[in-house]
Amino acid sequence: MGCGSGVTCRRRLRHWQRQGVWKKLLHAALDRVGQEQGIDWSKAAVDSQSFRAVFGGALTGKNPTDRAKKGSKRHLLVDAKGTPLAVRISGAQRHDSLEAMPLLDEVSPIRQKCGRPRRKPAALYGDRAYGTPRNRAGLKQRRIEDHLARPGTPHGSGLGKVRWVVERTLAWVGQVRRLKVRYERSIAMHRAFHYLQLARICCKILQRYF
Repeated sequence: MGCGSGVTCRRRLRHWQRQGVWKKLLHAALDRVGQEQGIDWSKAAVDSQSFRAVFGGALTGKNPTDRAKKGSKRHLLVDAKGTPLAVRISGAQRHDSLEAMPLLDEVSPIRQKCGRPRRKPAALYGDRAYGTPRNRAGLKQRRIEDHLARPGTPHGSGLGKVRWVVERTLAWVGQVRRLKVRYERSIAMHRAFHYLQLARICCKILQRYF
């Protein structure tokens, strides 16, 4: 990268994030996966993962799963194979249901081997946190099949047989040190590391086709 020091590297990381480079890199990787017919649009799954924010910053809040310590939450949308399609960051206190529709709208048109670029899955799967009337209406408006678990329904619905792919991808995202715990006060820098890791995951998926 031509960086003479860590300070220069960080400055370029921040500058390229402001220019949208890392998000474009992720989209380019998704385009390539799509052209290899590597994206399964028959269904998508959504889930979230909370983590501690050591130094605070924007989009942090009291984490109800970590004794109300400051934290953030990543919301992830994946296809039927676990390929990451979109990510959003929020405070740890934000309810999962509020991010489902914005995640769907976050997906950029992805090229396919044949036909027009696509950005919408045929169906969406999620746990009981997502099965709100607002989300069901949002899926109907977007003409996406509703497979969200209803609040209050008992365990054993079988949705886990589909949803496990998003849990696996969240585990992949959280493997890197910069994303296991949030050290960045700047939300732009934190997003940059997310886009880089998701692009890295897409590149690993692409290796299956070569």
